[in-house]
Amino acid sequence: MKRMKQAMNLIPVGVLVVLIAGLSFQKWQTFQASTLDYNHPNQRPQGLAPSPGRSERWEVVNVIDGDTLTVKAEGKDDLIRPCGIDAPQLGQPMGNDAREKLRSLVSAVGNQVIVVPSERDRSGLLLAEVFVSAGKGTEEEKLLNYELVRVGMARHYQQYSDRCPNGSEFLAEAEQVAKGKRLGVWAGEY
Repeated sequence: MKRMKQAMNLIPVGVLVVLIAGLSFQKWQTFQASTLDYNHPNQRPQGLAPSPGRSERWEVVNVIDGDTLTVKAEGKDDLIRPCGIDAPQLGQPMGNDAREKLRSLVSAVGNQVIVVPSERDRSGLLLAEVFVSAGKGTEEEKLLNYELVRVGMARHYQQYSDRCPNGSEFLAEAEQVAKGKRLGVWAGEY
């Protein structure tokens, strides 16, 4: 009988342990669902905006070409390539135009960009989504990766765009618009 009473006294403790474990598991699942996992490219965050905890403000020091920037962060220079796009290189048709478009987008905001890092490529360049302010008096941002594709100054680099923090569907849509209007790199196509 004494063992039965001891067992009965442990039931509330057991129920409490199960409840705490269940709540902890739910919190863990919520955290995992909100964390990007680049090993599972189908997971997509909602919206096209820099993530508050992952974005950093950097100063553009140089626009090398249509898809490469030198930025200064924490006193050090770093090379950034907007993820998911491929602009013509200097010396190729539209190469100078692509660089000038990127330069104009960056200089219009005082060379200040918001960077959402993704990963480093084989060459050591930081792949990232690069945002600029959409205009004075607004908190909205423009995604340079998207803007360059939309106006035909870059192509959607489909093979690698699944690792962009905001996904790649919007880049594919922007490319279809540019192709349909025969803008930039698409002017001589078809």
